[in-house]
Amino acid sequence: MLEDVNEAHLATHIIASEKGNSMRRTPKLMIGMCHTGNIVSVDWLTESCKAKQVLPADNFLLVNDKKFEKKCNFEMRSALESSAELRKKGKKVLSGWSVHVCKGVAGEKAPPEQEMKLIVEHAGGVWTPSLSQKKLADVDLSKIVIITSDPEVQKQASVKPVKNVLDKGAKKATTSWLFDTLMRQEVKFD
Repeated sequence: MLEDVNEAHLATHIIASEKGNSMRRTPKLMIGMCHTGNIVSVDWLTESCKAKQVLPADNFLLVNDKKFEKKCNFEMRSALESSAELRKKGKKVLSGWSVHVCKGVAGEKAPPEQEMKLIVEHAGGVWTPSLSQKKLADVDLSKIVIITSDPEVQKQASVKPVKNVLDKGAKKATTSWLFDTLMRQEVKFD
């Protein structure tokens, strides 16, 4: 049993729902989805205890939480399949992407900065705290995503280093885009 978000990547099974409650999109769930396809209800744990053995997760997968899927605009079964395909290739959903989170985003309506960093890194992205030209000399600017609040606060993307990188081809997205990307296990820009 892992309680600490710093250990979420070590989990073999993610218990994401209790009886009668819909799932919640948490940092632990988003990190865990990048490492395991065993996203299960608490029933898996209860039944495994009764059986005195670890039961296969297949019958306990949370692939029918329509309320949660609608709220987060994704389909869990497809997300788990996408994640499994990525892992087979030795990749993760943000592999090849650098992610910069603007000031004033982390800790507001989003997780604290340390958790945002964990989410990005465990999704295969490169946490990019600085946008200085010197630090980005060898980075493909078209593979940088600038994350703003949702809704975006205008000053976040108008800060000179952010604006410079955006003008040179970086993508801009909100925290909702980032979290939706993790839940879908697919990078899509509209």
